[in-house]
Amino acid sequence: MNVPAIRGFVFAPIAAAIIEGVAKFDIGAYAFALIVAYPLTVILGIPGYLLLRRRRTVRLWEIVVLGCALGALSGLILTLSSAGDPPRTMRVALCGLEGAATAATFWLIALCPKTISGRIQVWLVVCSLIGSVGYLARWSILARSWVWTPAAIVCAITAVAIFMRPAVGRLLIYGLAALYAGYWLVLGVPGFVAGFQSGQPWQVSALSLVPGIGLVILPATYCCLVATTYLPRRSSGPPPKRTRLNDRLGLSGRSPGVLKRRKEATPHQVRGLRGPPVEIREDEIVRTIGPKPPRMRTAILSPAVLCARPVEPAACVRV
Repeated sequence: MNVPAIRGFVFAPIAAAIIEGVAKFDIGAYAFALIVAYPLTVILGIPGYLLLRRRRTVRLWEIVVLGCALGALSGLILTLSSAGDPPRTMRVALCGLEGAATAATFWLIALCPKTISGRIQVWLVVCSLIGSVGYLARWSILARSWVWTPAAIVCAITAVAIFMRPAVGRLLIYGLAALYAGYWLVLGVPGFVAGFQSGQPWQVSALSLVPGIGLVILPATYCCLVATTYLPRRSSGPPPKRTRLNDRLGLSGRSPGVLKRRKEATPHQVRGLRGPPVEIREDEIVRTIGPKPPRMRTAILSPAVLCARPVEPAACVRV
């Protein structure tokens, strides 16, 4: 199992937890789904992926169908005590949807081509930043406090910088992730330690960290990983200045000398994409094979390989 597959299995279960939390509109449902999703991923998801990977390349539809089936199977297992109830059907369907979403997320992170995967994951990070801006703005309006307004502004600036200045956006993502995780650690760890000193079981104190891990640590780590993988470390600077081909070949203008050179170059020479034009040589003609009518193909030579003697048009024989 390679590194992208490990990343996929680490971050893909977040998709199932998000769907569960949105469906029930409850942060507790998100935490519960996260607790259940990782063991099911280890027990069912990893063997299923290795089984598909053993014979051929894993396609998107194959892994989505497998994830949906495994999700529905986990839903049946979790609802054994409520057999025959109508809510059980909805529970199984929701688990199947969560399994399909988890499988699609895993394919995006681990198996999708890097160009497409990078664009989609960068857009996911941008959407998460925009969502954070909306959430912080809503919280500020409801609480009638402007404490979180600077954080919302920084999130908005980071989302814009990812497209305008990717290197700056990368640094801003690192800073936001560090502040986000540090703020949670300052608030969450003391309560976690105080729970052990009280009379409640240690399992309760340990489970109290799950929502924070799912909402803070995993998203912050994922954003940092995307920034490290797909955003440049340094700015590439302004794009190179584009020049017309005729300017590079010295064939621009309307002076008599330029018109003469252009007229001489037209029948005997081919204008290449880079460097001066090169001549069509008879020995570079390649015979074409196929149902299409034959055409003359020429090789574009480097400026160092130039024919010293001009070739007459009659030498260019069509075959």
